[in-house]
Amino acid sequence: MTFIDGDIKNTELPKESFDLVILSNICHHEDTSGNMNLFKRAYKILVSGGRVAVNDFLVNNEHTGPPLSLLFRVMMLAMNPKGGVYSFEEYKSWLTKAGFKEITVYNPIPETYGDTAIIMGKK
Repeated sequence: MTFIDGDIKNTELPKESFDLVILSNICHHEDTSGNMNLFKRAYKILVSGGRVAVNDFLVNNEHTGPPLSLLFRVMMLAMNPKGGVYSFEEYKSWLTKAGFKEITVYNPIPETYGDTAIIMGKK
């Protein structure tokens, strides 16, 4: 495992050099454009068959729940108007546009679907 010190948006990383990119509690700080840029950068640095793992809060497709995710969304609006909490379908769309396939969501506690989950995509 290698940790690289730098800025997630600006540090140049070698193309096709990583098996896994983890974006944990990052995407809620970004808008659509910012997340698309992150996913495109992740795609470029992954080897063929490499994976991206996104860990973050999720809302349902209607953005009406679950309650904890909505409360977190309100907090994000107060702290960072550019950020937000997004649905699996939004993540799936962004990841697909960036080139990822086999996009799935894993929720460790199914009865709380939407609160927090891991979304995986394969290059």
